[in-house]
Amino acid sequence: MQKTHVVMLLDESSSMTLYREAVVDTFNQYTKELKGTKRCWLSLFKFSGRLLHRPLTLHRDPSQVFHQNRENLRKVFENRRLKDCYPLTTPQYHPNGWTPLFDSIGELIQRTKKRLPKDAKVLFVVHTDGQENTSTRYNQERLKNLIHRMENKRGWTFVYLGEGAEAWNAGYDFGIDNVANFSSSLRGASMGKLATATNVYAASCDVGGAAGTTKTFYQNASLTPDDINPTEDPHITSTAKPHADMVKPMSTSDDAT
Repeated sequence: MQKTHVVMLLDESSSMTLYREAVVDTFNQYTKELKGTKRCWLSLFKFSGRLLHRPLTLHRDPSQVFHQNRENLRKVFENRRLKDCYPLTTPQYHPNGWTPLFDSIGELIQRTKKRLPKDAKVLFVVHTDGQENTSTRYNQERLKNLIHRMENKRGWTFVYLGEGAEAWNAGYDFGIDNVANFSSSLRGASMGKLATATNVYAASCDVGGAAGTTKTFYQNASLTPDDINPTEDPHITSTAKPHADMVKPMSTSDDAT
């Protein structure tokens, strides 16, 4: 029997402002629906970033006029048994800032990798409505390579919850197969399906099963992940271009498994 470690990364950038209460409510509903799951541990992290303006001087490199705040991740709780998880509250979730999506995913993967043994069953969930715009450490290709290594060498399963076509396609762009496309009015339905599929995944782990491959998370629960309201226009406000010239080269020691 193995524990299931659910690690959720929740977008707290400014584009989530309109959905603040809905995000809190649906996350709490998700954890409530998992309460009966045995041997399941949950971690919740939020992410957003801010660009800090620095006046340009004759002695400063022009590429450093804007400096990305590196404190992207904020822990709500980590490695808690489900029965010990407390509800997320509105004061704990305050959307603001930009969307350093690549950096935040990469940093949380590295943190989780260091914390858990190599054979741990990890379900890594990204919940966002926006597009990458301010990462400085990870670009798309580097993150895609890291995700594939965690899937292939450690057996992790990744799920991407994206709102609107552009945010949705981002999950595929860096190699995640379990992508759920949802609209804001159907967020609850999407989180309900995530809970059902998580229960199936955790039950398989608990009895020593393979818990499916990373490509079949929703299929194993006999679910189709999409929840789209055709009358609703996607609300995506993250439009700034990524600072590709500020992305550092891949470090093999940093990303090695």
